[in-house]
Amino acid sequence: MNVNNNNISTNSSIITLQVGTFSNFIGTHYWNIQNDNYNYSINNKLEFEINPSLLFRASNNRDDNTKYTPRVLVFDYADNFGAMNKDGVVYRHNQNNKQQQQQQQNNYNNNSNNNNVVRYETKPIGSPINIDDPEQDNRLSNFEFWSDYLQTDLTSNNIVTLSQVNQNNNISGKLFSDGIDLLEQSNEILDHYQDNLRRMMEECDLMIGFQCFTDVDGIWGGVCSSLYEHLHDEYGSRPIVTFATTPHSSSISSLMESAIDERIYNSAHTIANIAQQSSLYIPLSAQRWSNLQQSCNLLNMSNRYQTSSIIAATIDTTTLYYRSNFNLGISDFCKHLALGSHKNICSLSTSYPGDINAFHFEKMLEQYQQQSTQTVVPLYANPLMNFLSPKLQNRIHRPNQNFDIDTDRESSATLEYLMTVSDAYSSSSR
Repeated sequence: MNVNNNNISTNSSIITLQVGTFSNFIGTHYWNIQNDNYNYSINNKLEFEINPSLLFRASNNRDDNTKYTPRVLVFDYADNFGAMNKDGVVYRHNQNNKQQQQQQQNNYNNNSNNNNVVRYETKPIGSPINIDDPEQDNRLSNFEFWSDYLQTDLTSNNIVTLSQVNQNNNISGKLFSDGIDLLEQSNEILDHYQDNLRRMMEECDLMIGFQCFTDVDGIWGGVCSSLYEHLHDEYGSRPIVTFATTPHSSSISSLMESAIDERIYNSAHTIANIAQQSSLYIPLSAQRWSNLQQSCNLLNMSNRYQTSSIIAATIDTTTLYYRSNFNLGISDFCKHLALGSHKNICSLSTSYPGDINAFHFEKMLEQYQQQSTQTVVPLYANPLMNFLSPKLQNRIHRPNQNFDIDTDRESSATLEYLMTVSDAYSSSSR
């Protein structure tokens, strides 16, 4: 994204962390939304409603324009970056790449040392979109890699790659504890992450906090917990807003016991560790979206591109609180929603696409203005709202009832149950 210097004012900065594959699917949509918003303001010569410098880092080019790239650290397995190279550039099917490939072919043909080479061909992994084609419709696409639909640029300083297993091959890659073990045994990953983070911090005039999209499944909860320990040691005064996500799992829908146990184990340890390390912790899951499926009949729950887009759009709206041009920051956002350091878990719901007229906002406003004593259904309880946060079941104290986390007693009882199951699963798996 390129903008003219005269349109930008220096302001506060937020650093984003994306930890895990599904979180990177969400993050890619999130950055595409930001990019579209800014380009809309630029093309229509409108004042920015959201200051780009809050989430993007700036660098000047030869045309005296400012090029913005996301101020983000992306963590994923090396095999999950698709057509993105180590410099953060996605190899796309466009005319420039075809010309470059042809030039490479000609160079090989003219090189006498490569007489045995019949053809030189470079083919990207995945199916990157052509970002210069505004007519393409990707709504029903099922991308294998999140980089396939990324519309903005990254750099080598944004990327932290992880190996599938460590050198001793004693990490399964399925559990929270595996993520902690992986980082403890790999100083190279930690050093690379800390160096990249330090560079970002040095570029910020006023760094006011972190927002993190992290996976709960597999190693990623443990990886995120280890990263948070470093953040607290070095930047403990900055708030952290965590969106902890789980994708839809067909194995869990099929009631496969091992898959359910793994998610319970990882979810419990993520809540017990990351929630305590966060200023605000918001769990999100694509596992049960029955109402949302009814309102969006094209939604395929197994399509990570589709489900992540809904979560990203909801997060984009939610974080407008501290991203808009108001005198409110990420600390205010946390203080507004968290009742205290130990009461910082929130749920998130959305209506998408939905019919806004069905909410009867005019009737609610009329009752409010007339100071009516009639009970009005709160927005979060409206049946048209779809909970993106998972609901927990307490099978010890209330075996036949579903409930949300409303009181400390219910929260602690649920967490105690989850941790008990997790410890038993950990003992049987390791």
